[in-house]
Amino acid sequence: MQAAAGNLDGINGFRDNLWLYGRIGGDLTDSIFIGEVWAFTVDGQMVRGITDNEGGPVHIRAGSIAPGPPGNVFAAVGNIGLVQVAGNMLGNIVAQNGSINNLDVAGDIGTVLNPAVIASDGDINVINGLNIYANIDAGTVLAPADISTLTATGIFDGTLDAATLKAGNALSIGGNFEGAITLASSRPATSEIRIGDSLASGSSINLPANGLAGQIVVNNNDAGGQWLGTVNVGATALTTAGYTEAAASLGGGSVGLAPFDLHGESSLPTDGMVVEWVPGLTATVRHYGPVTFASAPFTVSRRSFGTSDPFTDVTSDFDFAPAAGDADSVVASQSVGGAGFVSGFEYQITPTASLLSQGVVGDPAVASYTYTFSALPGCGASDLNGDGVVNGGDISFILNAWGPCPGCPEDLNGDGVVDGGDISFILNNWGPCASSSMMMVMGGPVIVEATLSPTLQQLGFTSIEEYFVWAESLTKEELHGHILDVIELLLAR
Repeated sequence: MQAAAGNLDGINGFRDNLWLYGRIGGDLTDSIFIGEVWAFTVDGQMVRGITDNEGGPVHIRAGSIAPGPPGNVFAAVGNIGLVQVAGNMLGNIVAQNGSINNLDVAGDIGTVLNPAVIASDGDINVINGLNIYANIDAGTVLAPADISTLTATGIFDGTLDAATLKAGNALSIGGNFEGAITLASSRPATSEIRIGDSLASGSSINLPANGLAGQIVVNNNDAGGQWLGTVNVGATALTTAGYTEAAASLGGGSVGLAPFDLHGESSLPTDGMVVEWVPGLTATVRHYGPVTFASAPFTVSRRSFGTSDPFTDVTSDFDFAPAAGDADSVVASQSVGGAGFVSGFEYQITPTASLLSQGVVGDPAVASYTYTFSALPGCGASDLNGDGVVNGGDISFILNAWGPCPGCPEDLNGDGVVDGGDISFILNNWGPCASSSMMMVMGGPVIVEATLSPTLQQLGFTSIEEYFVWAESLTKEELHGHILDVIELLLAR
């Protein structure tokens, strides 16, 4: 049927095999009840709704849709293939026993006072709108379905309940998010939720335990958006941009306020950690969001551990590469001909202007930060004679090389001098040695936190740094007495 320029006052046709196909140039002023809706266009406003009773493809185009009810598109049996609206869509879109493929609205969906209802028994593939004021349900409480894409050019004020966000897809909100998104299942690592401005106060994104596998970005416009709401991952509530929970405990993903800062607890080594040096030691610097770079992303500097010496730039000793399968991280490793990470040093890594927040409007540089860790000789390095035990035999190597000796294996702390500081490593690692410095896992070195031995704790020391600095200051006579004290305690154990 076709009415060139006039209005249509409705059709009541509950009959099998009655199809609706055509176009009217005016408004739909009364409801259409029909067997199957195929392709129908209303150039004006849908003042009243259209109901498909028998499972047609349901392709509807309209200038605008009035608030619902009665401004509804309702499919009783099958799917809703397309609802395309040139203006505002203020009604309800419901597929009672099917899916919603595409809701494409050039204007607003719903209003603040009268939010739209968008509901399906199956998946929802695409929802596009200017400002979206809607309560959206994919599936049912007992059988939630998936959503693929939601794009609000402006704000999204409402709720979204679904099983999960499909892999490779995104919820993109150009303005503020004011409402609640609840996903019953873990999100794929390739999915994203990007909020252009603020995660508003009282708003929430709710995921199951270990359900944060993808990326959530707040302030994607880089225009002063704030993180004021809550991201719940199971029983864990993330309420600030600098949350301290490691990514692995949340599902492997991140929530980031752009520009992205360092996620020290998810970096390897952890920010501030003292680790046992191993051959091939690398540093994986993780951020709260994805990063990219075209030239050197970091400046790397070092100083002898336990000193207040100035840091020396050693950036040329390193190569940098994106971490495999992790867009949030960059790996620093030994360059060809470079020294890489050397035992006995404290390292600082700071971002350059080349390290950018990926996908954020304007490609801003990441936040300014300083990532630090120290690499100290482990058991393997302290076993100087290679007999599998750190003991007096290794002390004899230290005594034999005593004095200035840059580059010597006995110079365990790398300060260029073999002295009491190096003996302190021997004493801390005393006993059988499994050569942890040679251990490899999945092709990379094991990173083991360096800890203070129980014997040295018994002497009153509280940290490995405190002990090494103290031992470095001893005279030969004082060091001799200290060695005897430690060995006496060791023999008594």
